[in-house]
Amino acid sequence: MELSETQRLNSPAAIPVKNFLAGSWTTASIALIFLGVRLYTRIRASRRLFWDDAILIFGALLVVLSAALWQWAAPTLWFILDVGAGVAFPGDLEKFLQDVESTMRVFFVEQLFFYSTLACVKLSLLFFFRRVGWHMTKLRIAWWSVLAFVVATWVASVGDAQWGCLVAKGFDIMAQCTEPPAIAYANLTLRVNCALDVLSDAAVLSIPIILIWDAKLRTAKKLAFIGLFSLTLLTMLVAILRVVGINSAKWANGQVDPSYLWLWSCIETFIAMIVACLTAFPQLFVSSNKKPAAYQHSGPSSRSNPHSGYKGQEDSVGMVQSYADVLDTRVGDEENYGYSAMAQENHSATNLKPAGMNHHYGDVLELHQISPLPSPYHPSVTHLQRYH
Repeated sequence: MELSETQRLNSPAAIPVKNFLAGSWTTASIALIFLGVRLYTRIRASRRLFWDDAILIFGALLVVLSAALWQWAAPTLWFILDVGAGVAFPGDLEKFLQDVESTMRVFFVEQLFFYSTLACVKLSLLFFFRRVGWHMTKLRIAWWSVLAFVVATWVASVGDAQWGCLVAKGFDIMAQCTEPPAIAYANLTLRVNCALDVLSDAAVLSIPIILIWDAKLRTAKKLAFIGLFSLTLLTMLVAILRVVGINSAKWANGQVDPSYLWLWSCIETFIAMIVACLTAFPQLFVSSNKKPAAYQHSGPSSRSNPHSGYKGQEDSVGMVQSYADVLDTRVGDEENYGYSAMAQENHSATNLKPAGMNHHYGDVLELHQISPLPSPYHPSVTHLQRYH
């Protein structure tokens, strides 16, 4: 079989197959270690797993399946690249063409696993933020918008593949899918998919900024939390470096060296998994059995006068709840603390007696459509509550 000038490559794969497989399994193993620590942390703090954990577990499963698939197909695929470079020759042409067909299908499955893993990481972060701040109307609107964008980017990234090469026969793949138009299209979709990946990461990053910026926390603490979730920027950086790096490893016919492309894909999914796991690590610094300090004293703050005591209580409760929700992410804490995230948003609906009323007398609280709040005053003080 004589290859045309455009089909003949200048050199074989720059990364040896053994090095590639070592990198593939190393990144998959480290990602699994981080996932194990995340799950241990979550179970230790919350005694259960949530949807964001399940989605990330599915993403980790795709990473392992991808490494296993490469283990099976990479030697044959590297031999095909050597044949294209003219440094190896097939002994059985018919079997060689069958190998070309099968490895091309493996390549498309790997591409599907790659974009699906990135989508799982984004969805895991979205469902984490959903559980933390679903009581905020502004966040709900942003959440649905970002979810739709993430799904659309996944569909676009998978849909713009060269599906004609997937169903083509072995010789047609060699003759058509390595021609200049096919190579130019592949390079274009690579850049477009990178842009969509970065934009969807930025959209996901906007959710914690909305969530934390509206929380009753000090500015320094807000910036610290935003900095934690800004680790997503690392995923965006790797996505950009992936495209820049592989573009510098093109062959004479303009085709990107596949070994660089596939190795960078393993690195990007590895970094994305680690970033998603790191969002759960702050739970390590919060005891699952320790109640917030604001609930450990029985009376209002000594710095608050009777006229502003209720506002001080609201700020204190808001800060504690925001801290527990953002840092500890335990949605069941309202059972322990008597205060729910939804009640926090509806707190402004609470009608209180005039602020000048001395708190040693019975207060009448009118709570509309929310659960009872714990008394911020001394347990010896009697309170009368009426619900509508």
